[in-house]
Amino acid sequence: MARILITGMSGAGKSTLLAELAARGHLTVDTDYDGWEQISDLLAEHGDLVVSGTAENQGQFYDRFEHVILLSAPVETLIERVATRTNNPYGRTPEQQDEIRRYVREVEPLLRRGASLELDGRRPVRELADVVESLSVDEDAMHYVDHEPGAWFLVEHDDALYLDARYTYSALIDDSALIRLTDRERHDYLARGRDSIGELAAAVHESAPYRPTSVFHERDLYRSPEGRRWRQRVGMAIADHAWIRRQNSALFPPEARRQAP
Repeated sequence: MARILITGMSGAGKSTLLAELAARGHLTVDTDYDGWEQISDLLAEHGDLVVSGTAENQGQFYDRFEHVILLSAPVETLIERVATRTNNPYGRTPEQQDEIRRYVREVEPLLRRGASLELDGRRPVRELADVVESLSVDEDAMHYVDHEPGAWFLVEHDDALYLDARYTYSALIDDSALIRLTDRERHDYLARGRDSIGELAAAVHESAPYRPTSVFHERDLYRSPEGRRWRQRVGMAIADHAWIRRQNSALFPPEARRQAP
């Protein structure tokens, strides 16, 4: 999945497009109403996020989005839309409409230079949402490679291999560490197969990676500032695996799900 910013002038259709994406199940934030204060935390926590808005300081967030989309339309289309919309009073007065014309001349070219894609806001909203969704598909996805039930999962992304190794010592200490394989560990896996991964997972477990003294403590990506995002990405990679489905079915059988309030 991807983190996407949709920007543009008033009347371009940002809020309408955002509503369509929200209806399709995407996490969305309209900064025209919610502000930018929470954006930094949301970007750190979510790999699938669509943000809409235009602000002077938005450029400082550009490097945290996979895509920045400029939604544009002819200025007279913008004026017609803002004059008749009911969800936002801005744009109804002649002074505000003149301001929009000035922003199109002075601000929109700056937005265009920072955008990775420009879309015509006159297109049907469903078509625009389809384009945005196409950018999200597998943009940042990890993929299942192999696993040992209850012990480890191996996933890959962009030619790199990652080991999710479970460690459990008590009811209070039951977690996983995510280790990116070094070149040596990767070559060992290619030469020896899953035996090498089993040995690496055992080494992670035996080292107690939650302790700072563990050689794997600093390598554990789940302990990094992006730890929540790493967990989400790995979770998505393995969520549809047959073994996971069997575990979920055993814990939450269909009859229990039907009876849940």
